[in-house]
Amino acid sequence: MHFEYSAIETLPRLAWCARVVKGRPGVRVEHGPWVEANARFFFEGAWAGEFAAGDPAGAAACLGSGGVLEGEGLLFVTPTHMLERLHAVRRGDELFVSNSLAFVLARVGDSCDTGYKFYHFDLMSNMKGLGRYRRSIGTRDGKRVRLYHHCNLLVRPDLTCEERPKRIPREFDDFDDYTKFLRETTRGVHRNVSAPDRKVRYEPLATISSGYDSPACALFAKEIGCREAVTFGKARPGYESSDDSGREIAEVIGLKVTEFEREAYLGLPGFPEAEFLACGTGGEEVVFAPLEKHLGGKLFFTGYLGDAVWGRSARGVNRELRMLYPGGSSFGEFRLRAGFVHFPLPAIGYINHPSINAISNAAEMSRWAVGGDYDRPIPRRLLEEQGVARHLFGQHKMAVTQPLWNTERLDQFFTAHSYDDLKGFAAAVPLFGSGFERARFGLMRRLYELNLRVNWKLDALARRIGRSKSERPLVSERYSQPLGLSALTFHWGLEKVLPRYGPGA
Repeated sequence: MHFEYSAIETLPRLAWCARVVKGRPGVRVEHGPWVEANARFFFEGAWAGEFAAGDPAGAAACLGSGGVLEGEGLLFVTPTHMLERLHAVRRGDELFVSNSLAFVLARVGDSCDTGYKFYHFDLMSNMKGLGRYRRSIGTRDGKRVRLYHHCNLLVRPDLTCEERPKRIPREFDDFDDYTKFLRETTRGVHRNVSAPDRKVRYEPLATISSGYDSPACALFAKEIGCREAVTFGKARPGYESSDDSGREIAEVIGLKVTEFEREAYLGLPGFPEAEFLACGTGGEEVVFAPLEKHLGGKLFFTGYLGDAVWGRSARGVNRELRMLYPGGSSFGEFRLRAGFVHFPLPAIGYINHPSINAISNAAEMSRWAVGGDYDRPIPRRLLEEQGVARHLFGQHKMAVTQPLWNTERLDQFFTAHSYDDLKGFAAAVPLFGSGFERARFGLMRRLYELNLRVNWKLDALARRIGRSKSERPLVSERYSQPLGLSALTFHWGLEKVLPRYGPGA
C-alpha cells in the first residue's frame, strides 16, 4: 500500500480523511494544510517520541491521530486519551476513516438521522471508558459510523479491520516516579512538536485557574519553555465562589497570563456553538471560542481528567479511562480548524490509575492532603513545592465551561443569532414520529426515574455494608432528560459544520 495525498488549503488545518479501496494499493488521503504527510506516515498532533521515527502507534502518549504504513496494511492511530476518536464508514468496496465525524459523513454523502434524538448519549459514552463506550452510530441513509477510542486500527487491503491495543506504560512506584514519568513524557512530546523536519512546529501554552489541575499542568509546561497562560476570570454560576482566575498563581510560577471572560463567545459572529456541538459530546468547550487566535500553533496544556485521575477516592479507581463528565471532549472540530495540539496532561498514564490512586493516598503525601471531597495531594504537592501558597488554589470546586446539550435554557447560553437559527431548524423536525413513540418515551422516563431512586437506596446500602454495586442502570440514560430543543443541538451543529468539508466523493 502507499499514500496518495491531496492537501486542500480550504479544509480545517488538521483535518484528514483516508479512502481505502478494496484491492487497490493506493490510499487517498485528503487533508488540511497543517497535517504532516510523507511516504511512511501522516499525522496531526504529536506523540512522546522522535518525530522522524514515525511511530505514533507505539507511543505511550499520543496527542492526535493519523496513519502509518505497515507490512500487511495501514495502521490508523487514535489519541491515547478518550477525549477524541476516529470514525470509519464502509461504503461498498470503500472504507473511509477520518478524525472528523463531519468529514467522513461528507465524503460518503450522508448525515445524521434527524429522527434519532439520542446521539448525545451515544457519543458521550466515552465517559464510561474503554469497555462500555458506544461502538457505532447510525446515519440518515442507514449506514453505520464505527467509532474508535484508544486503539490502533489495522486495515488490510481486503478491508478487514483489526483493533490493536495501545502500548501501556509501566506502573508507578511513588510520587517521584510518577512525576518523573509525566516530566519525561512532556519533554518527549515537546521534542516531537519542535522537530526541525516538521511542516508546523508548536509552542507550549498553558491554561491556569484557581483549582488544582491546570496550575499543576502549567508547571510541566513551564519546564519545556512555556511563558504564557490563559485563564477565565469567573466560574459559571452555581458554585460557592465565582472567582476562578489563575492570575495570582501564574505570577508566582512566572507565567504571563491573559484573562478572558467565559461568556465572551456570546459576542462572536456566526454560529460559534455549532462546531463544539458537532462533536456530539455536549459542546461545553464553546467558552474557548474567543481564544482561537491564541491557540493556533500551540501545544495546549489543560487539566482535563484531573478530577478522575488525581482525586483520593477509591470508588472510581479503574483501568478503563473513565471520565466523571465529558469535559474536554468537544474541542474536536474547533481544534482541527484553529490548529492546536491538545495536551490533557492528567490523562497520560491514566490507564495505570490504581498505582496513581495509591500514591494519592500514600503516607508520604499526608502533608498535602487537606480532607473533604475536594482533595488532590499530587497537584497540591507539585504547586506548594514551587512556592504557591496553599490558600491560592484548590479551595472550592468550580468550572468555567458551559454544557449546551442538557438544558432548555438555551436562549441564555446561545448567541441570539444561533438560537434563532436553531429554533428554525427544530421547527422542521418533529420530536416524536408518532403518538405511540411519545407514549413509549414518557413511560421509559418514568421507569428511569424509578430505577434511579432504587439505585440511590441500593448505593447507600452497599456503602453501609462495604460492598460495591453495579454501575449499570436497568433503564438507559437516554431517558434521563425530557425531549426538547436541546435534543436537536447535535443535529443542528453538524449541519452547520458539514459544508466546510465540501461535497462527497
